[in-house]
Amino acid sequence: MKKTIFIIILILAVAALVYWQFGEKIIKNASSPSETPDESLSPSPSLNPDDYQPSSPKDSPAICQNLCGDGTCQRIVCMGSDCPCAETAISCPVDCGQ
Repeated sequence: MKKTIFIIILILAVAALVYWQFGEKIIKNASSPSETPDESLSPSPSLNPDDYQPSSPKDSPAICQNLCGDGTCQRIVCMGSDCPCAETAISCPVDCGQ
């Protein structure tokens, strides 16, 4: 019984010491207004959604190699840039059939 009372008093003493050391700083920082926001986080006035023009597929590099028509249905493929594109009966009926 005396041991548990001692442990409770010790815990309360440590909590009081921590609050005495850091409590005022924490309360002071929480109540003060934040500093001026970083202007780099504000939206750029030069960006206008109406000016967006999607690029055509011809402009972008191929992510995979289109091997449709080679006689092999490429169902399971790797994900690298030199890998064949995945083929299905819809995307390549010549190789995968209907």
